[in-house]
Amino acid sequence: MDWGRDDIADEQPAAETVERELVPEGTHDFRIKEVLEDDARVELRLVHDDKRVGWVFCKLPKDADWAKRIASSLRKALDITPEDWAAMQAGDLAGRRVAAEIYHKVGKTGATWVNVRKFVAVERPEPKPAAARSQPAKAAAAFKATATSPDDIPF
Repeated sequence: MDWGRDDIADEQPAAETVERELVPEGTHDFRIKEVLEDDARVELRLVHDDKRVGWVFCKLPKDADWAKRIASSLRKALDITPEDWAAMQAGDLAGRRVAAEIYHKVGKTGATWVNVRKFVAVERPEPKPAAARSQPAKAAAAFKATATSPDDIPF
């Protein structure tokens, strides 16, 4: 019986890969997507809000002084006390937002590596001042402040 098998390709077409841009040098906000830790290093996988740019993989060897300085800047940027930092698991950092100062370095093979120089606190927008209340809202608030009983009538 012919089920139209000749009309279907045996191989699925290859999925298109999206070529992402390198995160430009400078300070950028990231979300810590994932944290991997082993005996030798901690790796932070940072995701930028702009999906056109690739992830940043911040690999910090545990025995390198330069990595300890970067980890210290991460702790300070997230406003975590040294005691809380020591008690944390590396995976507890996942999901947090942080800003990182990014720089590029060209490797021996000619590839450009995106590196984290240090972490800084994410700048929070200034809170907006409270909107001025309307005259009826002001009167209701004043009445609530002076009322002695819920049965009071405001006249």
